[in-house]
Amino acid sequence: MSNAKVALVVTALLPELGALEPLAVNALEPAAAQTMAAPLLQGPQTLTGREREILHLIAQGRVDREIARTLSISPATVKSHVENIFIKLNVQKRAHAVSRAQRLGLIDTL
Repeated sequence: MSNAKVALVVTALLPELGALEPLAVNALEPAAAQTMAAPLLQGPQTLTGREREILHLIAQGRVDREIARTLSISPATVKSHVENIFIKLNVQKRAHAVSRAQRLGLIDTL
């Protein structure tokens, strides 16, 4: 796993852990750590509009092919968005992503 992905996962967990300050990725290089962590500070709140839209369709039980057809994008693009959603929400399964998103108020409860 790359440092950027590790930083994203760690940053996504900070609000749940009650941490107020971002963790430095590498304490010996604070400038590099700040540069890498800066865009990742929002965690789940950094879901894009398209990611939220896809998450909502996942919550409806849609599979990648159906989502792609609905949004007029390729299944590979849907897969990429789903992977980003998993990283940002720190989950590994679609059901867990929906559950976490509902708890965080990112999508409505169905």
